[in-house]
Amino acid sequence: MKVFAIILLSIICSVLSIQEQELLEEWKDFQVRYGKTYRSPLEARKRLAIFNDNLEEIRAHNALFDEGKTTYRKGINKFADLTHEEIKQNYKSSLLKKPATNSGSIFKKSKSVKIPEFVDWREKGAVREVKSQGQCGACWAFSVTGTIEAQYSIKKNLTYSLSEQNLVDCDKVSLGCVGGWPSDALDYVKEHGVETEKDYPYIEADGVCHSDPSKFKVKVSGYEAIPEGDEDALIQVVAEKGPVSICLYASDQFDLYKSGIFKEPGCIQDEFNHSILVVGYGSENGQDYYICKNQWGTHWGEAGYVKMARNFNNMCGVASVAVIAVL
Repeated sequence: MKVFAIILLSIICSVLSIQEQELLEEWKDFQVRYGKTYRSPLEARKRLAIFNDNLEEIRAHNALFDEGKTTYRKGINKFADLTHEEIKQNYKSSLLKKPATNSGSIFKKSKSVKIPEFVDWREKGAVREVKSQGQCGACWAFSVTGTIEAQYSIKKNLTYSLSEQNLVDCDKVSLGCVGGWPSDALDYVKEHGVETEKDYPYIEADGVCHSDPSKFKVKVSGYEAIPEGDEDALIQVVAEKGPVSICLYASDQFDLYKSGIFKEPGCIQDEFNHSILVVGYGSENGQDYYICKNQWGTHWGEAGYVKMARNFNNMCGVASVAVIAVL
C-alpha cells in the first residue's frame, strides 16, 4: 500500500511538472511575441500568475466552444498578463450613459430597398489599416476617423489616414483619453476640420491642442444617426452608405476574444465603454453578425476585427448609438 502511494505521488508530481513546464513555455512565447518586460522579478511573478489565470479562462471557454456551447473562441493576446479590471481602466472608456440629444439627422429606413446578404467595405478599399489606441480610452476618436476616411474613399476616391490625436487634444466637448461620443467629435470636425495622422501623430495620451488650420484636409457637413436600437436600419446604412461608428458595452468576455461570432446573452445595452467601426455584415451557420474594426492592434481578435452578433436583441447596445459621417 505504501509503495502504491509513493508511485501515485510520483505520477502526480510528474504531471504537475509537465503542466508547469507547459505554462512556462507559453509564458516565454508570450513575452517574446508581445515584447513584454517587467520592472522586477516580483512584478514578473505577479504577471505570470495573472497570465495563468487568463490561460485557464481561455481553455475553459474554448472547451465550451468545442462542445458547441458558445460561438466564439478566446486566445492569448497582448492583454493576457493583465486583469480584466486593468484592461477596463487602461483600454476602455469610462462607463457612459446614452447621450440625451444629438445634432445629426436621423436616418430614415426604406422598406422597399433590398440590401445584399453580405457586405464588406474592406473589399472595396474603403477601410484603412487597423491601428492601436494604446493605454488611452480614445476609441471614440478612432471610430470617427474610420467613418470619415471611408466616406472620402467612397464618395471622393481620396485616401486619408486621419489624426485621432487632433480630436483627443482639440475636441473639448469630449474627454480625451477618458472617453467621448463620436457624435460630438463629428460636430467638432464639421466646425473645424481634422488633420492627417502624418501632420498630427498619435501619442497615446492627452496632449495640448496645436492644430494648424492650414493643414486641415478634411471636413464633414454633419452626420446621420441610426434610430436607436434599429438593427435593420444599421445594416441598411452600412450597405448603402458605408462604415458606421458605433458605441457598445465591451464586457470582460470581449478582452480575450480570438475568433468566431461574439455572442453574449444579457450583455448591457444602455451603458457604453467602447466604440468601434462597423465595416460590413453577414451570416454564418445561421447566426447573423456585424464585421467590426477595433483599434487594439492586429494581434487582437481576427487580425484586429471582431464579428459581433447581429439580430440578437441589440446585443451590447450595438445599434443604440450609431452614426455615419456625411460629407
